Amino acid sequence: MIADMYLKHKIIPKGAVSWDNQGNNKAYQSRQVIFVLNASSIYAYLSESDKELYDVTGMLPVPAGPAGPVDQVGTGEWMLFKHNPYPEIAKGYVQYAMEPEQLRTVMEEGGGRWGPPYKGMYEDDFWQKPAFQHWRAMLGRGRQFASPGSMTAAAGEVLATAVLSRMMHHVLVENWEAEKAVEDAHKKVVEIYARHPEG
Repeated sequence: MIADMYLKHKIIPKGAVSWDNQGNNKAYQSRQVIFVLNASSIYAYLSESDKELYDVTGMLPVPAGPAGPVDQVGTGEWMLFKHNPYPEIAKGYVQYAMEPEQLRTVMEEGGGRWGPPYKGMYEDDFWQKPAFQHWRAMLGRGRQFASPGSMTAAAGEVLATAVLSRMMHHVLVENWEAEKAVEDAHKKVVEIYARHPEG
């Protein structure tokens, strides 16, 4: 299906296969495409640089597929190094950063790039904007990259080494049959998980 969208129907821009992490944003902001699969970082840019486009931009759930609706979400974690020479300062900073008032400032200044982790935070005026009307439902049905499994070192390596993106590259650019590309990707995933006994 994706190969048809890219090669036959040409509704995915040819340059998409070489986009970096900002490709979606740039394509939308320059009005080359009308839909992108992206987080709300687009709003932060548009609110400052293109009010006209901001006013007609909405964030919608991903259309449901045969297995039902799902939206991919990511989380951010704090990691404190075991051999940090200043453990109390590091812990204090994390505690400070996670205070609701500090988080509220970060989330609002980021234009909604992150969702509130605490109950009641969605009641703020910021989250009542029309742009965020589907946000809570999307988070509610959201899944991490490794779903239905957990994010582990192995899952992180699969994500970081772009196994799935390379699989699509083989199909779209190198004209592999989809089945061959899937088999190759599966083999790489199995090899990665074999190196990480914890899964």
